[in-house]
Amino acid sequence: MNITIDRRSKTPIFQQIEIELRLSMMRGELLQGTELPGSFDFANELQVEENDVLMAYLALTKASHLIQKQQSWVVNYGKVSQLIFRDFTSLHDIIRLSGSTPSITTLALKKDHKITKDIGIKIPFSKILYTRRLYFGNDIPQVLMDCYFPQDLFPDFENALESNKPYYSLFESMYHIEVSRSERTLEAGNLRKKEAELLNVPTGSAYCYSIVKTYDRLERLIEIDVCWILPENLHFTIDQDE
Repeated sequence: MNITIDRRSKTPIFQQIEIELRLSMMRGELLQGTELPGSFDFANELQVEENDVLMAYLALTKASHLIQKQQSWVVNYGKVSQLIFRDFTSLHDIIRLSGSTPSITTLALKKDHKITKDIGIKIPFSKILYTRRLYFGNDIPQVLMDCYFPQDLFPDFENALESNKPYYSLFESMYHIEVSRSERTLEAGNLRKKEAELLNVPTGSAYCYSIVKTYDRLERLIEIDVCWILPENLHFTIDQDE
């Protein structure tokens, strides 16, 4: 299993293991019913203390992501994680599903935005409308998001974004564009000072880093998001029909 432990991180080792296993489930790398290695063998593989593995397994068991069967630990994430990360596109709705009241604050808004080298992704828009937004649940910061839109496709969109409304609803109401699908990458890390201050947590706190590409029904790329997510604030369940 491909898990990297950062021994210089302020995040405890058992939490790093827990986060990595969660992300593997979300990506579909660990499927429903997969039996994880025993705590002793997994600890040897990662070169960590067995107690760190046990604590990670117990945390995932408490969250119903693992089931303990005698001496085995079995993945119990099922279809829920795939449903959420494939079909749920509105962060506003996800925060509501977590039981919180969502709100949005726009921190920056720029036309003809120039991409800096440190973003790490190539954005194929000739002109870029950029906005940085902070998403709250019950007035607590939960997600910091940088959004990049094809400026030519959304004329005057910057005026609508100043309203702090969810932009997917603006796509449909203003431009009659319907979201079709999204592609997502997700990895764990530790927050740098700037993002930590905006999310009101200590520098080095664990977070999920996500890049989302969203397409409309004509298969046009209509926006790219770069997100800093505090995963512990976004626990929720959904009812799913068979």
